Amino acid sequence: MIVDNVVSQQANDACSSARGPLIPNGKSIIQGTTFDASFDDVGFCGTTNSGPGVWFFFVGTGERLTADTCDSRTNFDTKISIFSGFDCSG
Repeated sequence: MIVDNVVSQQANDACSSARGPLIPNGKSIIQGTTFDASFDDVGFCGTTNSGPGVWFFFVGTGERLTADTCDSRTNFDTKISIFSGFDCSG
């Protein structure tokens, strides 16, 4: 079987449909998955982009933020890209 058009089932699969705004409050854990997401070619910035991605957004408070993809149940190499700006054009 050949599949020509694969449609993502992830609601936040594109920057324009990013999930949020997330509220950073010190110990928030936001769970998500890239299962059934599409590949986003966001360019090279220190590492290659090699898998599908999903998008989240938040409004900063001026305080330090830590974001990571670490979880004991993850059995593959995870990567995170962080962008800044007010829309998806930058």
